[in-house]
Amino acid sequence: SDAQPSFDIYALGATLYSFITNKLPFEEARHKGFAAWHKAASAQDIFQMVCDSNYALISPDEYEPDLAPALTSIILKALTPKPSARYQTMEHLQKELEHFLANDKSIPDGFRLTGSGRLEPV
Repeated sequence: SDAQPSFDIYALGATLYSFITNKLPFEEARHKGFAAWHKAASAQDIFQMVCDSNYALISPDEYEPDLAPALTSIILKALTPKPSARYQTMEHLQKELEHFLANDKSIPDGFRLTGSGRLEPV
């Protein structure tokens, strides 16, 4: 099928998840017997296996208990297996992240908030 914005939204959610937890989404499922993942032909095949499986995504706040609940929610919504339940546009996801950054005063170590409200490395 043709690429859709929901694919990019999922990919960004996976990137945020990995950045924050230092783990891949569904990494635990892969270690619990998904030998077929090593034989999968594409990322789409792996994604389909995850969607068809009984493995639940471990919430990022399980690995990082101090993670803000709002950021946890944003990441989990972006990683929802059903595309129609994700953010429908990248702009919507961007607005959610910007709203979180504007309202959450905790800045991760090694970053600073710019005048435009964006995080950048120090």
